[in-house]
Amino acid sequence: MNRYTLTKEIKEKYLPIVDRFIDKIEGSENLTDEEYTIDFSDTELNPYRLIEIMKELGYKEGDLNENGWQWDFSVKFTKENSKPITVWGCGMTFELNLSVSDLM
Repeated sequence: MNRYTLTKEIKEKYLPIVDRFIDKIEGSENLTDEEYTIDFSDTELNPYRLIEIMKELGYKEGDLNENGWQWDFSVKFTKENSKPITVWGCGMTFELNLSVSDLM
């Protein structure tokens, strides 16, 4: 199984989830801090696949930030008239999250 490719099946499964999350955060100012993050750890998604989904939704990928041996990473995404969103996680513990960048 190729864990790198964003297959049609994975895209069809997760793109609507990401899109609904973005709609939720764009449409509300009264969410708790936890509601501004969606956790994709232990799913079929990996950083590459989630980044590809963000691009499919029209977001522009920023620079990859990582801290080396601890394997923490983040990539900020921007889109005109939308809140900036960050894909972030930890390679050491296989965490993968999507959050509003202002809370990072």
